[in-house]
Amino acid sequence: MAFLPSTFVNFPRSPLELTPVLQPDAEVYRVKQVHGNIVLNPSEIVQIAGTTDEMAQSSLPAADGLITEQAEQAVWVASADCTPVLIADSTSGQVAAVHAGWRGTAAKIVPSAIARFQSQGSKIQDLRVALGPAIAGAVYQVSNQVG
Repeated sequence: MAFLPSTFVNFPRSPLELTPVLQPDAEVYRVKQVHGNIVLNPSEIVQIAGTTDEMAQSSLPAADGLITEQAEQAVWVASADCTPVLIADSTSGQVAAVHAGWRGTAAKIVPSAIARFQSQGSKIQDLRVALGPAIAGAVYQVSNQVG
């Protein structure tokens, strides 16, 4: 497990800054999160955007999930009140990062990510899922359509 230097602790850092500390040889992959159910892999991101440069945010494809194809691919999503979902295949080593807000959850973003794993040969019993922190209903007012 990598530990971040104390200079990283109290300041927001981008994936481009964090990845070299965590896994120096990894390429960084991000998407423009839109609260949908699209899950992309790095080849698709590069094909659509033509770059992996985080600074070219406007050229990033619209999606809310990323799944690796091979080692040394760092897939990132950002969340505030939405739920970050991390999925890993304990056999193949593939991982996915998913941004699951209420709209994406209603559109079945997590089942879409699991389907991508299965289409790449993963077995459901080999998948491990971790949910990150998210806003709670007691402190978040939503309309009746969400209810």
